[in-house]
Amino acid sequence: MRHLPYFTGAVMTPGQDPMIVLEFMEHGSLYDILHNETMPLDDEILIPMLRDISQGCRFLHSAEPQVVHGDLKSPNILVDSKMRSKVSKSMVRCRIGSTEV
Repeated sequence: MRHLPYFTGAVMTPGQDPMIVLEFMEHGSLYDILHNETMPLDDEILIPMLRDISQGCRFLHSAEPQVVHGDLKSPNILVDSKMRSKVSKSMVRCRIGSTEV
């Protein structure tokens, strides 16, 4: 699961919505990078990032039951210190089999 962020824990407080804790992604989201004029994106960085995104989606779509992200956009792509992309679910609905989550 190199193309999805690692789940590291959860916070559950009575009376509040549960929260999940994911691995730290040093560069934030792809949205942050695209809107940062000081961070150039050349083909040597961009092509592996696009490959990571497609492999993350392929992993989700090939799961049993199938998971469809449903909101793939730059704020939902996280980027680590090595400029590798990971597909995340950032407060969006997704479909698992025939059930919407």
